[in-house]
Amino acid sequence: MLAGRLKNWLFNSQRRRKGFSSGSAYMQMADELETRQLLSAVTVQLGASKDTTIYENEADLSNGSGEFIITSDATRGLLQFDIGSGTIPDGSVIIDAVLTMNVGFSAGGSVGVSVQRVTSSWGEAGSDAPGDETTGAAAQQFDATWLYSSFDGEFWNTPGGDIAGGATTATVGEIGSYEWIGGSLLDDVQAWVDGVTPNFGWLVRSSGNAIKSFVSKDAPGGLAPVLEITYEPPPAPQGIVEGRIWNDENVDGKPADGSVAGLNLTIFRQTYFNAFGGEEYWFRSTSDNHWYFLTPDAKLTRWSGEGNQLSGETVTYLDPRFYYNPSLVVQRVSEPEGWIDGRTVELLNSEGSVVASTVTAGRDINRDGTIDPETEGGWYQFTNVATDETFSVRQLLPSGWSESAKVEVDISSGMQDFINSLNLQFRGSAFENYGGLGEKWIHSQGTGWYYLTPKGELYRWNSQPVTPNDPLTGTLITEIDTRYFDDISLLTNGKYSEDGFEEGDLLFRVDFGTYQAQTISGRVWLDFYADGVLNGGTAFVDNIPDYELQPGESWFFDEPNDDWYLIDVDGQPRFFSKTPPPDEGVGPNQTPHHQVEPWLNNRTVELVDSHGQVVATTTSRSIDLDKDGTIDFESERGHYVFENVAPGEYTIRTISDQSWLQTSPVTASHSAAIGLDAQYGFRSTGSDFLNWGGQNERWIIDAVGRWYYILPDGDLYQWTPGTGSDTPLTGTKIASLASDYYNDISLLTTPDSGSTTVRVSSEGVSDNLLFGNHRILSDLLSSTS
Repeated sequence: MLAGRLKNWLFNSQRRRKGFSSGSAYMQMADELETRQLLSAVTVQLGASKDTTIYENEADLSNGSGEFIITSDATRGLLQFDIGSGTIPDGSVIIDAVLTMNVGFSAGGSVGVSVQRVTSSWGEAGSDAPGDETTGAAAQQFDATWLYSSFDGEFWNTPGGDIAGGATTATVGEIGSYEWIGGSLLDDVQAWVDGVTPNFGWLVRSSGNAIKSFVSKDAPGGLAPVLEITYEPPPAPQGIVEGRIWNDENVDGKPADGSVAGLNLTIFRQTYFNAFGGEEYWFRSTSDNHWYFLTPDAKLTRWSGEGNQLSGETVTYLDPRFYYNPSLVVQRVSEPEGWIDGRTVELLNSEGSVVASTVTAGRDINRDGTIDPETEGGWYQFTNVATDETFSVRQLLPSGWSESAKVEVDISSGMQDFINSLNLQFRGSAFENYGGLGEKWIHSQGTGWYYLTPKGELYRWNSQPVTPNDPLTGTLITEIDTRYFDDISLLTNGKYSEDGFEEGDLLFRVDFGTYQAQTISGRVWLDFYADGVLNGGTAFVDNIPDYELQPGESWFFDEPNDDWYLIDVDGQPRFFSKTPPPDEGVGPNQTPHHQVEPWLNNRTVELVDSHGQVVATTTSRSIDLDKDGTIDFESERGHYVFENVAPGEYTIRTISDQSWLQTSPVTASHSAAIGLDAQYGFRSTGSDFLNWGGQNERWIIDAVGRWYYILPDGDLYQWTPGTGSDTPLTGTKIASLASDYYNDISLLTTPDSGSTTVRVSSEGVSDNLLFGNHRILSDLLSSTS
């Protein structure tokens, strides 16, 4: 489509060009363009930035502000257009150039008028010739004249203007519009864009004595000179997109680096940026009272103390994000969070399609030839990313992992932040060339005056008066694009932005925090006796009530009160009756009845974070753990499960109404320990007699003086007297607990049933909790059927 438009444009434009009877040459040109990889032609129209007339017979006359540019046998015109990188991108290919000027007054017949490249800088000031302007006005300072390129300081090398190169000529007659097309104009514009020659515009002159007065930029009516340029922009530079993925163990979204721990660095105000011209940040250590600086390559150096020298001992190479955000350097951390290799990251275009993928891996940040996975791992990078398109990145999470943070790292340069921190303001005038360097001025309320040269050099003025003997001087801050000189307001009010990309630049960076989600689970039981212990055993009864149990139902016998309770399929209790007389019950006298406090469904369980916020709610239920299609009411009832839980500390609690009490939040091992302590009355003798029996065991004693020992794996034995020491140690195992009970035997002698806190980390869950729920007896009795 674009190639077709180019063909039509070229074919139509050739008809207005003198000396061509057909469009064949231009059609061939379009065919060649069609084969080019980039066909994104752009056309711009520029108004003249300067124009004037110089007079041969009156060497000190000019017409910088006049309404006409006049050519004759005694006058010549000067014309310039601003063709900077802000108008046409560097590297563009000029396809065509057309200069249009309008004749507003004509005397004499048709004559050839040429435009030819000027090779010296010239000026335009306020001179304004009278009448028809065929005779000039007295030149003002900086006006161009026949002798002076800038009155009255710089002479032309050749009176009448310094020119070079070929000329483009058009035949000009009466009042009307005329065009100068292609030829040397195209070559001149290309040379200016490429920076091969400086842009000083064109000299306009005629070959005869006819007078042709072209409307200038200062005339009213909108017929000023126009330069139309058609160009193909260069291919967009390709850059880099990168970032890292870390194991966000505390799920705070802030990756930490331990390499600066202990230095206790303090960041100083922004005036301590770029103090020695290296775009470096400065810090002071409260630990050793030394200065440290951070350079753009993320190298942290302990300063040598040599004035104006960025020298010293390298401390470490930090992740570049510390340079992008220097406040991170003051973090006081002791342990870094690990970076994750082997994680897939995808690059997506603006339509959401995956255009590239990569895998995170290590990068030698500190240049020591090795990769430390804890500090240098987890990098991903995409190269050859077009800068004229919009992209995003995402990570692919393995099963069991979740994303805690997606941190977009600010990669704007420190110099950009510094310049904007100056809060530069325009003071009503740029005071251009006040110091004689063609410079423009801008002011900072905090630090005074700054000036910008035409080359883009930003200086802070030293406040010294400018005289012929004392030229303008200042401290160079940085070099920026010349477009900021063209429009100095782009530096004001914190608007400075280095938004141009070069080949290989970092376009953007995104870091991902991830964590391995865990599952918290446990069970809820009917704590019939409200003692916090999962009770069980055998009761000897005379008769069982005459009732046929339904599937999933069971009896519970309250022996102290001679009461029978019916436990339904969900573990809910209901008072049934007292023990029936012998002729009304089932079974002979003294029948052994096996029972255990049942697991309880339909109890609400909440997960509460460390801030007291309820983050999840569930209900205890039956789960077919062995997938056999049936529920075993001893092992598969009363379970609660919280999935995808982030690392942290949590409280688990059951929700009780007026009929229920929560009696115990304990682990399975802890529940066993509470029961054992209640049964045996364990106590410590002040010594654990470690390894007395040769099995690295520890010892405790019960309420009646019997001895017990626990092995490192948590197995608890009642000692067989006479064994150990000189003979092999033996005993009767009474429980299998966790190794924690071996490490701390006080968990057996004084078990605590009050803790409901669990810790979740990337390694797993500290403990699953069992909850005892007791239904108030009076409510049970009131529900007698």
